[in-house]
Amino acid sequence: MGPIAAKVAAESGDQLIHALSDPRAAIAVMAAFRARGGAGKSCMAETSVCYHEDEATAREIAYTWWPIAANTGELNWVLPSWSHYEHLQQMVTPDRVAEKIVCGPDLERFVAKVKEIEKLGFDRIVIHQAGPEQETFLRFARDKLLPAIR
Repeated sequence: MGPIAAKVAAESGDQLIHALSDPRAAIAVMAAFRARGGAGKSCMAETSVCYHEDEATAREIAYTWWPIAANTGELNWVLPSWSHYEHLQQMVTPDRVAEKIVCGPDLERFVAKVKEIEKLGFDRIVIHQAGPEQETFLRFARDKLLPAIR
């Protein structure tokens, strides 16, 4: 997530994978990666979403399964145990989680998120579906999302 990790990834890895909690930080990490030996290597970004036909349900699912999306700073990297994550979940709301990840069925919002990441300079994007609706999301991605972003 930072310049030291970017240096290690550039020197010993095939690519950079960034979780995109802060787009400005992501650009700085990508620049550090490329400057320290990662030039020409792939830079991949991960973004979380929660697809469901009902937006309110998607927000609840995202909050239940992926509340860490609403955490800021380095909290997700320094917590010593899973119980600390449970404490943090009590400090966020479904609306706050939904501010950070796309929730619901709106294809245009998913497409806009992918285009936003592309503009940052990443050449690959991992889309993480929060919650148990994996097959539903994969059908949506196959039938609608991927054709829309190609």
